[in-house]
Amino acid sequence: MTNESVPGDLDKDADKLGDDEGDDAFSGNDALDLARENLQALIIATVAYLDRAGLSVDDWIEGTGAIFAKNWTPSLFTSTDHVWDGLLLTYQSLGAEVLEAARDDKPPTMTLSGFPDPYLCELFDVKAEVVARYNNSIRRIAGEIGYELCWRYEGGLTHLTLTSHDVG
Repeated sequence: MTNESVPGDLDKDADKLGDDEGDDAFSGNDALDLARENLQALIIATVAYLDRAGLSVDDWIEGTGAIFAKNWTPSLFTSTDHVWDGLLLTYQSLGAEVLEAARDDKPPTMTLSGFPDPYLCELFDVKAEVVARYNNSIRRIAGEIGYELCWRYEGGLTHLTLTSHDVG
């Protein structure tokens, strides 16, 4: 198991984003971290709002997954490795840290921290377990292209398993 990155890894390429105008300018890594935090904050704030308003968090999550799945066409993801790389990049873009990634396990598994961010959940007064259900959005995307993504949130960590519907 390794801390794995994908081609075009966001962290690795972040230095290309920065402005070289001086010490006060945001570096590429600063900008990337801010973008990740803002994305998480948007997801967490939306979940908090829906939950407080008595609206269905799960309907929003499933609907978001259905919309995002339109960009994940099976022709782009021709192997489990391609789907795996897409999942790694997706979770990294949400600010998750890949603690363990076992691509060669049958089925492949990974363990993540940092999504949902416990600080932001506390700040917005929403339970991390409720926000973690956003994984169902990504599960929906995987399902649309012929894969099953199983997840469990426990002790601040997200554990994922990926299986192809083609594999018995």
